[in-house]
Amino acid sequence: SVTIRITTYRNSNELKELTLVSHLHTLPSTAKPTQERASELVLATDSDLSQSPVASVSRVPRRERLRARPKRNCLLRPCSCACHRTNRTTHRFWALEYTPWGTFQQSCDLETCNTTKYGASVRLAFSQFGIRWAAMLEVYAITSAGRFSFRPNLEVEQIVPYTSPGFEIIWRCETYSIGFEEASESLRQLYRADPQGFRRHVNPGGKSYIEEVLRYPWAMGTHQTQWKLLRLFMQEFEMKKGTDSAAFLVRCAKWIGEGPQLYLLEILLDLGYDISGVVGDFQDWPALSLPNWISEGRVPDPFFIEYFQIVCEYNQGFAGMTPLHEAVLLGSTQTVAKWISKSKKDEKNSLGQTPLHLAVLDPDTLKAFIKSGHDVNMTDIHGITPLMYAAAENQEESVALLIEAGADIEAVDTEYRNFLHFAAVRHHWMLIFKFLVRLEDVADTRIIESWAADAVLLYHVSYPNKYEKREISLHQLLMKCSTANFTFDDTTSGTKNNCLLHYDTSVTDLETLLQNGFKLFNHMNSMGQTPLMIAAKFSKPDLVKKLAEVGADINLKDLHHRTALHFALVQVQNSKRHGFWTAMETVRILLAHGASVFTKDGCRCPCSSLGRLSAVDLLSSSSFWWQRTWGKSPIAAMELLCLVLEYRGVQEGKDLLLSFLRWEQHEELGMSHLCFQRHPADGHYGFIDSSRPLHLQDEEIDAILDEESEFLDILENEMEDLSAKDFEHLLNDWFNQMKSRLDRLVEQESRSDKKCVKGKEEAKHGHQVDYKRDCFYHITVVAADWPDPTSAFRDALAIYIAWIEHEYNHGATARLIGPFHKDWYSTRTSMVHKFIEVFGIPRAEIAYALRRSDAIIEEERYGHVDVELIIEHFLRSASKS
Repeated sequence: SVTIRITTYRNSNELKELTLVSHLHTLPSTAKPTQERASELVLATDSDLSQSPVASVSRVPRRERLRARPKRNCLLRPCSCACHRTNRTTHRFWALEYTPWGTFQQSCDLETCNTTKYGASVRLAFSQFGIRWAAMLEVYAITSAGRFSFRPNLEVEQIVPYTSPGFEIIWRCETYSIGFEEASESLRQLYRADPQGFRRHVNPGGKSYIEEVLRYPWAMGTHQTQWKLLRLFMQEFEMKKGTDSAAFLVRCAKWIGEGPQLYLLEILLDLGYDISGVVGDFQDWPALSLPNWISEGRVPDPFFIEYFQIVCEYNQGFAGMTPLHEAVLLGSTQTVAKWISKSKKDEKNSLGQTPLHLAVLDPDTLKAFIKSGHDVNMTDIHGITPLMYAAAENQEESVALLIEAGADIEAVDTEYRNFLHFAAVRHHWMLIFKFLVRLEDVADTRIIESWAADAVLLYHVSYPNKYEKREISLHQLLMKCSTANFTFDDTTSGTKNNCLLHYDTSVTDLETLLQNGFKLFNHMNSMGQTPLMIAAKFSKPDLVKKLAEVGADINLKDLHHRTALHFALVQVQNSKRHGFWTAMETVRILLAHGASVFTKDGCRCPCSSLGRLSAVDLLSSSSFWWQRTWGKSPIAAMELLCLVLEYRGVQEGKDLLLSFLRWEQHEELGMSHLCFQRHPADGHYGFIDSSRPLHLQDEEIDAILDEESEFLDILENEMEDLSAKDFEHLLNDWFNQMKSRLDRLVEQESRSDKKCVKGKEEAKHGHQVDYKRDCFYHITVVAADWPDPTSAFRDALAIYIAWIEHEYNHGATARLIGPFHKDWYSTRTSMVHKFIEVFGIPRAEIAYALRRSDAIIEEERYGHVDVELIIEHFLRSASKS
C-alpha cells in the first residue's frame, strides 16, 4: 500500500493525539508500573468472575478484561459513527457495498472516532457461467491521525452452486422433505469424500453451511433438526467457516423476535464458537423491542443486555463498550463505583446505550449513577430511555428511582411509545398500577385521570386479556378514572370517537364497565358503528344478548347502512366449523330481540330490489373455496329462513325467499353485479381494505343498467309471477334453482378437471430444485383432487343434521317447552328432507356422510355424539315428513 503523510487534521483531538505520540517517541522506555499503580488499573480479582454458561470456550481473565485499555482503533474495531456507515446491495450472484455520497458531505458525529474509511467493495460469483469461483475487489481510502492510505485488494474464492448436494440437503431438511437421519448420513458421505474441501464450501452468495443453517429460525417441526445439523457441522465435522465474520453474529442476533437468540448464542459457544475477536457490525444490528416481532411481550432480553453480558465475557470492548459499561455488565457495585469517577458521563456504546441504560436491572447500581449526576433521560439509537428499559424489564424499584430523579414520563421512542407501552406489552400491570398510585401523591386530578385512561386503553384495547390471568383487574384501573364513558381515537385503525366497547370485549368486561357507570351502549364511532355491531362482528352471542338486555338499539345503521345483523351474517358467511354455529347463534339472538331482516343499504344492484339485503350475502360468498365447494352458503340461508319463520312469521319468510329467488334469477340471466360498490370491507377494528375496487359513479351505474335493461325487464316480470305463489311453492322453486346452479357447477368442474389432469400429474410436490437456474422454489400446487361439489355439500348437510339433532336433544333448544320445541325441530327437518328430495340425494349417502363426519361433529359440539342414534332419529323423521 501507498502511505502519504498529510498535514491537515479532522479535529483538534487528532492534533493533540499526534502531538502526544511525537512526545512519547522522544521519551526513554520506562519500567513496569508500581504495585500501587497496577492495583488502581485492575477493577476486580479473579474471585469476582461469575461462572460462564458454558465451559468449553476459554475466557479472557477478568483482570485483563476490566483493565484500563488504550484508545480504540476504529480501523480494527469500527465504531458506529456516520463516517463508517455504508450502503449495501445484494443479489444471488453479486454483492456491492459502498460509502454513500452523503458521508463525504458531513462531519463525523462521534468524538471518539479516529479513523475514516471510504470506498467500495464488490463480490462477483461466476457459477452461473460454469466457473466455480468468486472474486471480491475492495478499494478503500483510509485516513487516521494525519495519515492517508490507499488500499486496493483482490481476493478469489472457490465456490459451489446453491443447489450443490450439501446445500440441497439443508434445504430439504427445512422443507420437511427428508429427516435428520437421512440428511446426516448423506452429509457424512460428502464429508468423507473430501474433508478439507467440504469444510471450505460456500455458495455463490458467500455463505457457508453453518451460515445457511442459521439464516433464520426454522418452522415448528423442523427446529430440532436445525439444532442437530448445527451440532453435526460444528462438532463432528469441526467446521468454522463463516463464523469469524461480523455478519455471522449479526445474523444470529437477528433471531430476536422470531427465535431463541440467547439460546442460540450459548449453543454456539458450547460448540466452540470463538467470539473473542469478532467485531460487531452494528449498522445492521437488529432493533430493540419492536412491535413487529412475533410476540414482543414474550421475547427475553429485548435490549440485548444479557446478550452483551455473555459476549463481553469473551470479547473486551465489544459493541463499543467502555470499561464502565463492562463494569455494569460484569462487575460488582463496588467496581462500578470505582469506574464512575474515572469515566466520562453518558458515554454510549454502538447501540446508543449509556451505562445507566444497562444499570436498570440493579437498583443499587442505578442509584450510584443517579447520585453521580448521569442523565436519566439519555436515549439509545431508537429513542428508548432508561425508564422504558426499566418498565420493560419489570424493575419497579428502578422505575421509581428514575422518576424521582427527574426521568421524563412523557418521552416516546421512535415508534411513539412511552414507558407505559413498554410495561404493557410485556404484561407488567402491577408496575403500571403502582405508578398510578404514586402519581396520586404528586400530581393533580387532571393529570392522574389522563394517565389512568391511557392505562385502561393499554389494558383493554392495545393488549386485551386473551389467555393469561392478570394480577390487576380492569376494575382497579377504571377506579383511577373519573368516568368509564370517555372516547378516544385509534390511530392504528384510523377510526375516531371510539368507546371502550368498540373493541373485543367479554361479558365479564361489560359487567365491569356497568359497575363503573358505563352508558355508551349506542355510541357511534367515526364509522357509525356501535358496540353491538362490534360484538356481532366478533360473533359474541352472550355479549350481544347482554347488550340487547341493557338497552342497545338493535337496528341502528352505520355510515354504510349496515346493522348489527349485517355484521353477524358476514361472520356466518366467512366462518367455518364451530365459528359458523356461533355466528348463527348471534343471528338468532338479534332476531329474537327485534332485528330487522329487510334493512337495506342503498345498493343499486338489480340482484336485490331497492337496495341489497344483508341476507343475500349468504348466497353470494366471494370466497374462492366456497365457489368451488358451495356447501355452506345454502345451509346458512336455510337456517336463517327457519329463524325468520320462527321470529317473524310466514309472510316475512316468504319475502326472504323472494329475495333469495331474485338473486338466483339474476345469476341465471348472467347480469352484472354492482354490489362491490356498496361499502368498503373492513376488519375487526375498522381497517379499510384498499384492495377493493373504487365505487362506481352514478353515471357508470346508469350506463350498465341501461345496457342490461332488457334483462332487467325479464327479471322484474319473473319476480312478479313468483310473488303470486305461496311459501311452499316458493321453497320448491328456490331448491330447484339451487339444484340447477349446482349442476352447472359440477359440469364446469368436470371440464376444468379434464384440462388440468396433465398439469396435476406433473406437479406432485410443492418443492422443486432447478439445477439449471441454480435455485430452489416452492410451487403452490392446486390439490390433485378438488373436492367434489356434491360431496362437499353432502358433508355440510350431514353436519347441519347432526347440529339439529344435538340442539333439539341437548342444546339450548332442548330447554324450550311446549309447541315451540316441537315446531323448532319439525320446521328444520321437513325443510332438510324436501331439500334432499329435490337434489336427489339418497338418504343412505347422508347416513354415510354422518358416519364419516363423526370426529368433526364431536369436535364441533365438545362432547361425544352418538351418530347411529342421530341417523336413526333422522330417518324416522323422514317417514313422518
